Amino acid sequence: MNEVPIIRKGEFKHYLTNGIFGGLVLGLILFLFALLDNSVEIALTYAFALFLGMVVLFAVLGFFGQEYFLRKRKIAKLCSAHYTFLDEQNFRLHPDLYFTGIYKDYAIRIVPVAKWIQKNKYRQEVLEYDYIEIYFHYTELGIAYSKIKGLLMHACPVENIHLTPNFVGYVPKNLANPDFKLGMDSVIEVLKNNNLEPFPLKDVKEWERIIGKQLSALAAEEEKQLSDRVLKIGKLDIAYTKAKRKEKEPNG
Repeated sequence: MNEVPIIRKGEFKHYLTNGIFGGLVLGLILFLFALLDNSVEIALTYAFALFLGMVVLFAVLGFFGQEYFLRKRKIAKLCSAHYTFLDEQNFRLHPDLYFTGIYKDYAIRIVPVAKWIQKNKYRQEVLEYDYIEIYFHYTELGIAYSKIKGLLMHACPVENIHLTPNFVGYVPKNLANPDFKLGMDSVIEVLKNNNLEPFPLKDVKEWERIIGKQLSALAAEEEKQLSDRVLKIGKLDIAYTKAKRKEKEPNG
């Protein structure tokens, strides 16, 4: 598997900048409140202490927690035997931690997903799975939509199928140990049999650039919808995850 940097270039500067900005804003607020019952010197001491605390929170705890320890653990998993087939097919792991590659001439994106699900009234747990998208030339499916989706549902070892005019997305049935080859082969066979042709290879780089932006936007929107923010300043994001509305989840 290609190497991905654990610490992305320029990230520490973002955390430090956000820590300074957040510290100044909260420090000023604390200073004004502290002036009600204290001298200017004491109020400044409180404000400066909060400012330093915010810088340490962002630049030290936030940065190393999110950009080193958490990313290191995720990257180790993405380079494990679980994804050997993708490595053999020369799929590329991106810095934002998703895969793209070409298999049997089709452009494919694989997104590792971690989702909080409500098990019962008192307990949530993380469901992890891989969401796979296989792209083809834009085609108005029309009346063929139901036929093609039916073939995908009955002929392929996949579930949660999402069919659009330019890609089919799905989740492998075996979440813990997915057979990437079997799933891709069966889906691609249905696409070829229904004249849904792959992109010309010259378009792949442009395709990667576009879907990369789409992925970042969708991930941010989904996180926003699923979380209640306690505090968000720049990259510091203190939140708790809300219980999701009842919906069909991949079977574990």
